[in-house]
Amino acid sequence: MTTTDFTLALFKEYLVLNKFEKTSEIFKQECDEKKFETTITKRLQLVTGLNLKEQMLAENEKKKQGQPCLASTLEVLIREFLNSNSEILELQDEKLKLQEMLTEAQQQAQQKEVQEGDAPAKKRVKKRVQQQDDLDPPEETDKSVVQEEVHVDKHKISTPTQLKQLGESTHERKSVRPVKKSTSSEAVDETTKKRVLPPAQAPATENIWSMQPIVQAKQKPSAASHYTLTNYINDTCGTQNFYLTLFNDKRVKSVPDNWYQSLRNTAFNQPIALNKPQTWSIHQNAGGPCGFIAAMQARICKYLFCNCKYLIGEGFTGAALSSVFETFLKISSEKFVVVLPESFKSETIQLDRIIQEMDKFTVLQLKTVSELKQLIESKEFSNFCFQDKVSSFIPCMVLSYVFSRGVMAVRELDFDKASATAAGSIFANCNNCSQELVNLMICGRAVAGLHDNNMDLDGMILQGIPSKCDVGLLSIFEAYDYLRVGTFLKQPQYPVWVCFNEAHFTAIMGNTELLEIVEGEGGRGKTEFVYYDGLDDQKTYYRITADFDSTTYKKVESESYVENLIQTLIPATKFDWAGVDKLL
Repeated sequence: MTTTDFTLALFKEYLVLNKFEKTSEIFKQECDEKKFETTITKRLQLVTGLNLKEQMLAENEKKKQGQPCLASTLEVLIREFLNSNSEILELQDEKLKLQEMLTEAQQQAQQKEVQEGDAPAKKRVKKRVQQQDDLDPPEETDKSVVQEEVHVDKHKISTPTQLKQLGESTHERKSVRPVKKSTSSEAVDETTKKRVLPPAQAPATENIWSMQPIVQAKQKPSAASHYTLTNYINDTCGTQNFYLTLFNDKRVKSVPDNWYQSLRNTAFNQPIALNKPQTWSIHQNAGGPCGFIAAMQARICKYLFCNCKYLIGEGFTGAALSSVFETFLKISSEKFVVVLPESFKSETIQLDRIIQEMDKFTVLQLKTVSELKQLIESKEFSNFCFQDKVSSFIPCMVLSYVFSRGVMAVRELDFDKASATAAGSIFANCNNCSQELVNLMICGRAVAGLHDNNMDLDGMILQGIPSKCDVGLLSIFEAYDYLRVGTFLKQPQYPVWVCFNEAHFTAIMGNTELLEIVEGEGGRGKTEFVYYDGLDDQKTYYRITADFDSTTYKKVESESYVENLIQTLIPATKFDWAGVDKLL
């Protein structure tokens, strides 16, 4: 018996015991259609054969009267499930508290070191070395090198030579290990030198996003800063705020495996043709990141088909890289935070999981648009963006966009406050893409609303879209009369829209005259749409011709969700799918 069969049997048993006769009959008919009845009948026969039915009915009556009674199988299962989950949640909360206490203790220790100055420098270095030795197995060392080390306060480092004397990176929260003897004059082996020490003099043409740690020279600070992902989170927002922003109070705080994909398409080297969707569309491997991919696809269509000037490159790759770049610009103009795997510059980029293996990811903090563009134009970033195999590209970009906006800005300024804590999250239930993430990518703010500006409902502020967007969004919930999408999203700068259909995001685009129809007060005529869904690796060209007439239009719910979405945009009265089966 499978879990599904057992669950259905318990449900049937519950209906019988509680005498829900009409519901039982409906449920029986559905089970007959789906051939579930055999399993349920066997369980009921077992209950009857053991003379348990009358006892179960009697126990149920006791329960209704508030008397002591035996719990049913279903009640026992539910109680055990809730108890096990509560234990997991308590352990997770305790772990988060311990992490915050450790982070706070580290910060206080660092502040105390700065206040004390350099007087007891040698003692502090020796103590840190001893602490690291307690954690790590000792290696064969040259003791004279360790004894001669001199502490240099990280705020007073001005030359690479001083950093070599200290023997540690200012950007790694690890005490330096004693190093092996070396024949070179620097007394550091080549492996440690590559990982820790910067070049003695960086050439003028060196990329600012080089994965080597950068020394923050006092007289001339570096343009870019590098951190491990763990250290960046601890220094900027703390682990608890990070997890709450991404997952809120969900039990599973992890990015699912189906999010690990890139922006590749399946016809990479073929000429772009509108009637061949595989030449211009992102291939979505599995469900989950559909909102991220749909927002990217909308901007890609803007560059490919709407005469929008490329920001980077040309063709599909240029449109995709321009979309990644423009999304950063929508979110921030002062700082750009980019999360990359440690193996980013390797020929083979390893698959590391961004939440479970944080120390395998590097955070780059860029201060100018030119630095960001230089990174995204690089060959290494392009390889990462269009990687064929399973890739951490999308999870990295999700965190990059959230960090560029700022974790606390997202929580305090963007999310709606349903209670004392923020109710929003970047990942929705079941860790699918949330409306907040899609809005962050489209308008630069992680708001949940689709209306224009903020809305005040008896003192409760609902965050909305702050200004007109370059691409728009349509929601099936407007077709159901649950909400109204504002003009900032319904009338974007380009005739391309992200489409939300209950649990899935896709994209649709129209011709150049469509915006005039949408912005106009009425009229009649015809217009065309092209629909895209990357989850299907779309081979079919969905071109939909819509007749519209504002004078005779009467809303009629269609069996096709695409037609219902189009009706929220224009008063469409008739649809032609050009000979292909309509999407239901």
